[in-house]
Amino acid sequence: MLVNLPDYSQQNNENGLFAWHESYYLQGLTDLFICSESDSLMVILLSRYENVLNNRDDFRTVESYHKQYTSEYWNGSASFPGWRNLHYQEGKPYTYFIHDALITAPMVQLALFLKNRPAYKIPLKIFLNEPIEDATALAELLYKKTAETIAGHEFKFFNNAYHTFLSPKPAEYPINFKSAVSRLLFLMALYDDRALIPNTMISYRERFNILFSDLGKHLRPDEKLLFKYSNRVNSKMEDVSHGAITVRLIATLYENHNALSEDFKQIVENYYYALGKTADGLITGSQFHDPTFKNALIWDSSFYIDGNTPKDKSYHRSFAALWILVVDTQGDYFHKINENFRHYYEKLSPMNDKIRAHEFLGFVYLYCHGKKNTQ
Repeated sequence: MLVNLPDYSQQNNENGLFAWHESYYLQGLTDLFICSESDSLMVILLSRYENVLNNRDDFRTVESYHKQYTSEYWNGSASFPGWRNLHYQEGKPYTYFIHDALITAPMVQLALFLKNRPAYKIPLKIFLNEPIEDATALAELLYKKTAETIAGHEFKFFNNAYHTFLSPKPAEYPINFKSAVSRLLFLMALYDDRALIPNTMISYRERFNILFSDLGKHLRPDEKLLFKYSNRVNSKMEDVSHGAITVRLIATLYENHNALSEDFKQIVENYYYALGKTADGLITGSQFHDPTFKNALIWDSSFYIDGNTPKDKSYHRSFAALWILVVDTQGDYFHKINENFRHYYEKLSPMNDKIRAHEFLGFVYLYCHGKKNTQ
């Protein structure tokens, strides 16, 4: 699979390629490296990280919608230390924090690994044109580059509220934003719990605490544990693919249980087990026409994330493995997904067929989650 893995890292995010494709490959490669510690994987991973960082907007010197808000941080430069898109705003450049969070979270995850394994031999001498003496130096550089991106988004947090400036009136950020950014901020706090977001007096931990506290408002109080896209009365429900972002957040928090405050420990445990239970049952998502989004379609979907999905919903079925991080590897769901993906892969020619990003990540989840939790 790795031999013919698609590589978007030398492109850009203007059509969302980094956010919804390359970030999934980066996450999968990072997880796979951490659970295998393969030196050859590290070489692949660092090459793609370097390409992605070199294609950041400030290195490309392209403008972003953020320029009117960020001059005090970036010395008047119109370029932003993130990855803009032109796809979702009819050609207008805008940099979404969720995109940047999906892209940078694997980098911070690797930085954490290297910080805790300072003796690991890095297979390169230079990264981003800076000399790399050891694992600690590489970890610090990855952490520093991510800190720059996070600081650039700080203007969006007025009075600890979370608003986007794309709509005529400030609108609350949706659950996939809160989940992706919460995970990134938590990883940054794990790396350095005392660190402050650059140019602020606010810590990564404090930002995470506020954002994660707000996540609870999105959950519907029923046994299906459906995620509401936002807190609006007629808000649509998240689908399995976006829901997987929240699943990854909860799995990350659960794995680092001791790093949570006492207030959050029980919340995370409840989410973790509820999500695992939900994975064995029916997930029903309904998306309705939203007048704030032009060309939005009206559609409903009902599907089992164990793979028993109607044919016309096969795209969502392919996201099913992204929920296994909260399930028992000995349970029926894990084995159903494993069997479904095995049959899927048998139909591919590894040297000719390119696997989609979320499917690759699903394979990695099955391998690493199964390796970690089974004998």
